Formats: sequence, C-alpha cells, structure tokens
Amino acid sequence: MPAYGAFSERTKTATRWSFLVDKEGVIRYTQHTGLNEPRDVEAMMAELDKLYQEQ
Repeated sequence: MPAYGAFSERTKTATRWSFLVDKEGVIRYTQHTGLNEPRDVEAMMAELDKLYQEQ
C-alpha cells in the first residue's frame, strides 16, 4: 500500500492530496482536492507557520 493512503484500490489511481509532514514523520495537515480544483496554498502556509511557531 502506498504511503499515506493516497492511492485508490477501487479506481487504481492516486487521489489528489497534499500533506504537511513534520521532521519526525508525523502528518500535521492534509488537504484533499478534486483534479480540477486548485489547492488552498494559503491554508497550507498557515499550517506551516503554526508548525514553525511550535518549535
């Protein structure tokens, strides 16, 4: 099974996910979008800022 469960066994395709993973390998944020939908970069950057502030 591919990492993070982003592969659909039913359709045999990868789904569109973005992951924010900390240096220990813990998933801190996920975002799922449709193939024709843009990713929410602002939300990802906000989560990244939170992660840096925790260190």
